[in-house]
Amino acid sequence: MSKHCRIPRVVLGALVVVLAGGSLCANAQDCTVSLTDPGCYHLKGSDTLFDIMTQSINNARAAGIPGAKNLYYDGTGSGNAESQMKFNACTTGTCAPVSGATIPLGVQSIGPMSRNFRPAVIDAASVGFAAADGATASKQGHASWTPGVQNVVGLDAAVFVIKGTLSFKNVNFPTFVDSAVSTDATTRAVTNNTALPVSFGDGSAFNNTAASVNYSNLLMVILAGVDGSGTLAACSDPRRVQAVQDLASALGVSTIDHLYRRDDNSGTTDTWKDRIITISSSADPRYPWLGGRFCNNQSIGGINGAAAQTGFCATGSPLTVTATTCTKDAQCGANGACWFNRNNQDFDPIRRPCVAADATHAPTSCTNMLTGAPCNAGDANCTQGLIVALSDADPGSTDITTSIAARIKNDSTGQSVGYAGKEAVLPGKGTKGLTINTTSFSDTNVRKGTYLLARRLFLQNALVTGQPVGDQPSVTAGVNIADGGAGAAGKGGGTNQITAEQNLFSYMTDPAGGLTGGTAGRCITDPVVSSLNFITCNNDCTVDVSTLSNNLCAKVPASPVAGPLGAYVPNGSFGASGAGGTKSIDSQGRVWNGTTAVQAACTGTALCASGTCSGGVCPLYTGNRPKFAACSQNSDCASGTTCQDYFVVGDPNGAYLICN
Repeated sequence: MSKHCRIPRVVLGALVVVLAGGSLCANAQDCTVSLTDPGCYHLKGSDTLFDIMTQSINNARAAGIPGAKNLYYDGTGSGNAESQMKFNACTTGTCAPVSGATIPLGVQSIGPMSRNFRPAVIDAASVGFAAADGATASKQGHASWTPGVQNVVGLDAAVFVIKGTLSFKNVNFPTFVDSAVSTDATTRAVTNNTALPVSFGDGSAFNNTAASVNYSNLLMVILAGVDGSGTLAACSDPRRVQAVQDLASALGVSTIDHLYRRDDNSGTTDTWKDRIITISSSADPRYPWLGGRFCNNQSIGGINGAAAQTGFCATGSPLTVTATTCTKDAQCGANGACWFNRNNQDFDPIRRPCVAADATHAPTSCTNMLTGAPCNAGDANCTQGLIVALSDADPGSTDITTSIAARIKNDSTGQSVGYAGKEAVLPGKGTKGLTINTTSFSDTNVRKGTYLLARRLFLQNALVTGQPVGDQPSVTAGVNIADGGAGAAGKGGGTNQITAEQNLFSYMTDPAGGLTGGTAGRCITDPVVSSLNFITCNNDCTVDVSTLSNNLCAKVPASPVAGPLGAYVPNGSFGASGAGGTKSIDSQGRVWNGTTAVQAACTGTALCASGTCSGGVCPLYTGNRPKFAACSQNSDCASGTTCQDYFVVGDPNGAYLICN
């Protein structure tokens, strides 16, 4: 079989259409033969869109759409779709650019995303935008990729998830309208007021939009600390401890044990950062608000930017994690899985019991905060932070969203909460989502954009009529961050892959129905969207969505989503290429080096978990925590206080402790 056979094709607008035959080339194999076949092209993108894309690919195969059998959807996060589309650092494989360019572009030409591109990718007016010219690798601006109405395949709502049997319904906090990008004004939560004094034991700030003590933005404080920085100081602050207890009281439970979140590759995570953890920035006047950092710090999962990370094989039944490293499921044997949760950091100073890996829980990062060493449930002094990021689907769950729902549903105490897409609170999940400022995530509110966490679901496209050569994908740009397929051979799939992807794009979105006998793409895709309980742009698929008023799908151009604050030091993986899991720290910010905990190396005035870099090392956050701050040992606390089991929980490993 030739891996590089040519096919006849024509370009109609942005659509590449195969003129004849149901396969891309003579004797071609595809994903129905093997997911690691060279003719199987793996697409990265939003996990929220996983079911929509998977079902659409299956439907396209059944409809005989050329190339559909050559596509397989991996999910893994919106950021990974963006990375695949703009990747231009080819070092292995074909590395063939399009005519007129000297560097290749793209490992995939379409990108399912639950957020929009970053400003530097599509907004020519943004600071840092450098239009791609096809010759300079550092220029990665592609204004022609700006999505239009056709690119919006549906709508979703990010939701705060609690156990379905709890009676609590709504969370309140002040909001404002950010009109810096006038075509797509965005409502955001007001940044938490750090000037509010500590009043420990006073719950009056909860759901109070005019709070005078503790905090003004409950969810920001719980997720990212009092100032949104995610540092040890911000996240151990007594006002955060109070916010957690206030939420627990509202839920009618003793405390909150864990808040489960998606990792940093997820568009759902970007939505929460962008709308809830609002940090002011002067770096770009068009984007004066950035997303902050979570209290657990960095959560890269299986991919860090465009770099695939190393995970650990899980084998057997039920799946049990091993010490064998991997980068993809195929390396873990029949029915094995490559798990990446342990690439997610566990820095949160509010400590809780470590959740054990079992038949329904993939392993997650836990730490002995006295030594800084990573640990497992059952080890002495092994605890886990309040915030836990998931990159892997738990055993028995189809994806990460349903994993979060299951962890919350199955916690008999009701002390697990989290955030996810609307799929996590569907009927039968045993969960429910909170309204925000009494506005629900109903179809009407999401379509109007009145629900704070309403968001578009995009099928982005890099192949656009009349675009400059620097924006044209060749999809031969080197190592595909995919699980097998063409990526395993060290290259994108070139012409064949582009054709397959563009045919799928046409099938799902073409208003003229060029591949479906005149049936509009929205009438093909809307039934899939609604069957999976996402929200269609309109109830009537034959209506031109661009003509609708007060409709989120029709607001174009959609505002890019500004990049959040970067991870502080230490970050990244313990070993080269992600081997060995994530870096871990002790309660005062020392990083584990495999033998002991040492002060982390840093440069200049870089921000560390424990403060500002000084003399090339991160400072220690020791002896500084005030009364009622979260702690792990006596030396964390200010003079005159000790680290105590204030709430009388009696955890043997040192969870639930505060200075007193």
